[in-house]
Amino acid sequence: MAGAGVLVGRAGELAAIVARARQASGGSPGVVWIEGEAGAGKTALLRAAVAVLAGEFEVVRAQADELASDMSFDVVAQLGVRDAQAPFPAGLELIGQWAGQPDGRPVLVVVEDLHWADGESRLALLTAAR
Repeated sequence: MAGAGVLVGRAGELAAIVARARQASGGSPGVVWIEGEAGAGKTALLRAAVAVLAGEFEVVRAQADELASDMSFDVVAQLGVRDAQAPFPAGLELIGQWAGQPDGRPVLVVVEDLHWADGESRLALLTAAR
């Protein structure tokens, strides 16, 4: 698998992420949460998974920031939602964006450091994931 060579001892985790993403592309959406101690290789695992899946999926990314955790809708703004007023409509707007991919590929949404995301963005993402 492309990108897998940078990982040591994470082949099982990488395979699980790739398998779950492919299930989602088959009509069963889901969420993958990568967690671990600082320096455990979470970002390397994520990059490897994205490298494997990038040809099959449209990849959209956002990065939550500890210093921006009190900025309402910061993460969803990075994902393209402008002028959000409430989490539920922002989540619906995300769905509309993701469903409208011109090439018809499924969307892989990557949010790094979600635990630092503002509450409104987390609720909007939850709406979209459900």
